[in-house]
Amino acid sequence: MLGGFADHTTPLVRNCWYVAALASEVSREIISRRLLGIDVALYRTLAGETVAVRNRCLHRSFPLAKGKLVGDVLMCGYHGMQFDPSGRCVNMPAMPIVPTNANVRSFPTVERGPLVWIWMGDADHADESLVPDTSWLASPEWKTVSGSFHLKSDYVAMHENLLDQTHFPFLQPGAIGTPEYARSKLKVREEGDTVIIDRELRHSPPPGVYAMPTGLAGQPVDRF
Repeated sequence: MLGGFADHTTPLVRNCWYVAALASEVSREIISRRLLGIDVALYRTLAGETVAVRNRCLHRSFPLAKGKLVGDVLMCGYHGMQFDPSGRCVNMPAMPIVPTNANVRSFPTVERGPLVWIWMGDADHADESLVPDTSWLASPEWKTVSGSFHLKSDYVAMHENLLDQTHFPFLQPGAIGTPEYARSKLKVREEGDTVIIDRELRHSPPPGVYAMPTGLAGQPVDRF
C-alpha cells in the first residue's frame, strides 16, 4: 500500500542484487538456496566461476542440485538431461536432437570479496556497478565474523527488528543492549537511493558483545 508499511503481500524487489551465499559455500558440490521464492542451484565451473540456475529440471521439475557435475555441465539425476552454465540443454539422452527451447533459467552472479551476489530479476538490467560496496569485508584492517542460521520469520519483521535498536536494552540486556540505546538520538539522511541512519552513543560502557573481545568492559567509550 502506497504510504503504508510493507507486509507479506508487498511485491518483492527483483531487479536488485542479493547475497546468494558466502563465497566459501559455493564449490564443485552443488548447493541449493531459496531466494525470493525461487529455488536456485549454485556451483562453480572448473575455472572457479560461480553459476546459478533454476533448481528445477524443465522435464519433471527434479531438483538439479541433486544431480551431478560433468565438467562444467550440470546433469539432472532423473533422466540425465545436461545443462551448460547458461542453462541451455546440451544433451538429452532420450532424444537425438535437443529442442532449442530446452533451457532452464540462469541468473547473473558476481563474486565480491567473501560474498556471491545474484540478480533475481530481468538479466538485461543486471548492472554490476550496482553491487553494494562491501570491500571492507575483505580488508585486513577489519575483523569479520560469518555464519548463518535459519529464522522462521517474515522478512519484513526481520527488517523492522534490525532497524529498531531501542529494544536492545530490554530484550537483550547486557549482551548487545545498554540503557544508552533507548536514549540515544538518531540522525536520518539520504544519499541518492540510500537511506543512512546515524546513531551516537557517547561516554558509555559498551555491551558484552563488544566489551569482551575489546577488553573495554565497564569503561566509557564513544560508539557510532
